[in-house]
Amino acid sequence: MAAAFGVLLLATLFQGSFGICFKKYQPFSWEAFWALFSIIGVFLMPHIWAFIGIGGDYFSYLAQTPAPMLIGGALAGFFWGISSIWYSRAIDYIGVSLVTGINLGLSNLLGSLVPMAILGTWPSPSVLALILVGQAVLLVGVVILSKAGFMKRAEQGEEEQSGEGGGKKSLFMVGFIMALASGAGSAAINIGATASGTPVNIAVAAGVDPMYASLLQWTVVFAGGFVANFFYALYKLIKNHTFSDYTKPGCAKAYGKVLLTSFV
Repeated sequence: MAAAFGVLLLATLFQGSFGICFKKYQPFSWEAFWALFSIIGVFLMPHIWAFIGIGGDYFSYLAQTPAPMLIGGALAGFFWGISSIWYSRAIDYIGVSLVTGINLGLSNLLGSLVPMAILGTWPSPSVLALILVGQAVLLVGVVILSKAGFMKRAEQGEEEQSGEGGGKKSLFMVGFIMALASGAGSAAINIGATASGTPVNIAVAAGVDPMYASLLQWTVVFAGGFVANFFYALYKLIKNHTFSDYTKPGCAKAYGKVLLTSFV
């Protein structure tokens, strides 16, 4: 129990600091940073952890899984990948703290309740009541944090605007909507993990420790996330002609931020 609690604390530390490197990654453009992060953090890291935890034969359990099961988990990961793009872009508009609070609050709310509804694995009434109370507190926190963001913007009088033909649109509102959407989409990662339980069951039946077998879920889910993230970033690299960012002076620090973000 103590070890599990320690892992949980470490995970919360990583999750809470995840967005820090999404600011000031120059001389990389957003797409240059995101393309590398997609390859290393989204695609490679789940396989590296599965190899470490399970061993070199981890892929055999994925190969034994029916294709529809893999596709279902990867599809949920694809929707998570879209939401992660919104997450990273929202940070540019409204900042790390506000985006992270909104994202984590909504993703925890939906990611906890939707899988239980899909699987029909509802806990006892007393446990469910406690979960709902906790989710209500989370939702209140999201509302308070959102209100604080609007109040801060009003006090500072910052009103960045963009638009075509004289039309005006607040960049703050764009970022806020992206943060809300990313929070809802982030729940797809837990839904996808729930849908990707078959390779985990196969591995456990073969004698793999359930704690390590669960790593197989993430190889499936993040494969779909990789497709959404990488190919969108690649499109932006081609459109904006920003491949040269990878050789700009001072880019070593940006490479370091990519690696740090991928690890956490």
